[in-house]
Amino acid sequence: MSERTYDNLDFDGVLDSIIYYMQNEDSPFKDYNFDGSALRELARVLAYNSTNKSYESNIGFNELHLDTAQQYNNVFSVSNLLSYTPRSRVSSKMTVNVTITANMPTNPSQLVLPKETVFESSNDGLIDTTRMFFSPDRDYVANLSGGSYVFNNVRLVEGTWVTQRYVHDGGTTPLIRIQNENIDTSSLLVNVITSNTDDTVIKFNQFVDAHQLDPVDPIYYLSSSPSGGYQIEFGDNVLSKRLDTDNIVMIEYVTTKGSEGNGYRNFSAATAVGSYTAISVSNVSEFSSGGDNRESVFSVRKLAPASFGAQLRAVTPEDYKALVMNLFQRTKDVNTWDNVATGQAGFINVAIATTDGSPLTDLEKTTLESDIQKFNVGSFTPIFHDATQLLVNIRTTVRYSLSETNKNTAVLQSIINNGLISYSANTYERFSENYFHQPLTAHINTLDTSFVNNTTVATYEKHIDVILNRDNNIEYSFNKRIKNVVIDEFTISDTTDSTYEIRDLNSDLILYRDGNVVSNIGNVVYSTGTIKFNIRPDATTNGYFNIKCESDEDNYDITVKNNEVIKINNIDITLAGE
Repeated sequence: MSERTYDNLDFDGVLDSIIYYMQNEDSPFKDYNFDGSALRELARVLAYNSTNKSYESNIGFNELHLDTAQQYNNVFSVSNLLSYTPRSRVSSKMTVNVTITANMPTNPSQLVLPKETVFESSNDGLIDTTRMFFSPDRDYVANLSGGSYVFNNVRLVEGTWVTQRYVHDGGTTPLIRIQNENIDTSSLLVNVITSNTDDTVIKFNQFVDAHQLDPVDPIYYLSSSPSGGYQIEFGDNVLSKRLDTDNIVMIEYVTTKGSEGNGYRNFSAATAVGSYTAISVSNVSEFSSGGDNRESVFSVRKLAPASFGAQLRAVTPEDYKALVMNLFQRTKDVNTWDNVATGQAGFINVAIATTDGSPLTDLEKTTLESDIQKFNVGSFTPIFHDATQLLVNIRTTVRYSLSETNKNTAVLQSIINNGLISYSANTYERFSENYFHQPLTAHINTLDTSFVNNTTVATYEKHIDVILNRDNNIEYSFNKRIKNVVIDEFTISDTTDSTYEIRDLNSDLILYRDGNVVSNIGNVVYSTGTIKFNIRPDATTNGYFNIKCESDEDNYDITVKNNEVIKINNIDITLAGE
């Protein structure tokens, strides 16, 4: 009997194949006319079943492989085979000062602000549904002074603290599921109490690398679970410390909404601290930031093989990227590159963007360099770079249908502002993500059903660090055609009452004082967006030169450098009802 090759698995193709088979010369149906017959309907049933089975098999096989899996829990599960744990959501963070009035008849000399204290923010009260809850990242202690307790620089994290409790029955090494998939794993605290009759507490630390492994070391292993969440496991007294019978495992962590917590400014206490309810909150940072959603499927596909390929060694730039992601918890993104093209071999450049946007401290850089050296196979020297921001300022006029909404303009403006802040966090604020204007304008139209269209313009801003009372030779390129360059927010020591700024004039950079020309201090190459100037300032508004310019091209797209990330900065919104 002859065979036929299946060249497609759609319904009609399978049906034709079944009929072809039944009309084979060895078949009793070889002379049968299948058109309009009952037998054709039976063949259609077989074809329908075969098509469904082939589709299910195809999907099933695809979900077994990292390159083709679409369901997040399957991507999580497959990445486990590569010893890679995808990043969880990250809480947005806000630094505040908290003052509690000591108005009790008897007030202790010290007061603890527990991490379980809840603060709320309703985003200026414009939209009730945007109310967010924040909690301190740890317990804080303040002394009684002047009739109040002042907690300075309290770091609030968006979300609430959750506690899981597990009692070990002495059986096999337990695998404990984290019950909430919205965990921020960087907040995870694991402590083990000896028993109900012995309250000795041992803190367990997360496994990072094989150098930690020792039979008595209190280590726990964090991995992704088959359900798309996380789970922890303990040692066996060979590679790390084992749990003993009747041990009580206390797991604490923050559950968060990720990037939705960004952009909140006004905070108040939602719960009392002990018996105290007179609690005031003042901002240290401008607004909450650094919140991020869990790692995307695309990112897991890219980083899981890179992490596995590094095998806890530092040789190639990709190895360094994978190691930094594992070693430094505040890492949001990493970019690495070598200097071979410039003839400077032996160095690996490492740029790190942190989850809260702050630069690495000198101690963090020193510690990270020391940790990386454990894995350094060759003689490469890492050079750490702080992530710098290329700011994009948005000016948009949004036309909306008055008949499609009952929201007032303040609410609509808040929707646009919050939507663009989240869009910036989710789409940009990572290395190698260039700014593309058209997707942003399209996103604005989706923020509310009443929005009809918008006209949006982007301008650019770059902050350049400055050394005071010394000559600063500044050079920066925007890598595109620019115009209308303005540099401000600085003063020069010859006067304290004057206003200074630098503007371009026919490719020259002219220093102005109170609107009058002082001197030519540099130049602009408009075609490449390159700016060069020399100046000796004695003060700046925020510790940097503020360089602003506009695009001189038909589009507003712009490309970032190796250590740069795009961030949407100022948002100017005009609403036009129709």
